Amino acid sequence: MVASEEKRTGEGCPRCDPPCNHDRAARIPRAAPVARRCNTVGMPVAFDFDAALFEWSGNAAWHFVAVPEPISDEIAARMEGFTRGFGSVRVKVRIGGTEWATSVFPDSTTGCYLLPVKKAVRQAEGLAAGSTARVHLELADMRP
Repeated sequence: MVASEEKRTGEGCPRCDPPCNHDRAARIPRAAPVARRCNTVGMPVAFDFDAALFEWSGNAAWHFVAVPEPISDEIAARMEGFTRGFGSVRVKVRIGGTEWATSVFPDSTTGCYLLPVKKAVRQAEGLAAGSTARVHLELADMRP
């Protein structure tokens, strides 16, 4: 289901039957197309998006994908008070056929989270700076 198709009437998540009460994050405006799943017991919170890979302009050759602002806002709202060092949030990620666990980090200049993409993933998926990646990102630690 695309985010723009989600119910925003306070009736809860459109995937839950009976309707749930955790629709707070669903009221956060998001750019379409962004797929999202609810965080009912046993269901992960996951996001799918396309983003360009870029090389950090510092001394190291780090490569990142910027998590879109609407998704970053939702992650921040869901994880408020439960982040780790540097405001990081643990995630599970899939790009193409490669899956790994890492953390996303807040970027103070853009207000978005940054997802580091390690060299092994870039090589396996044929990505370079400027390439667009289809990202599946799942929150690893959900607050109670």
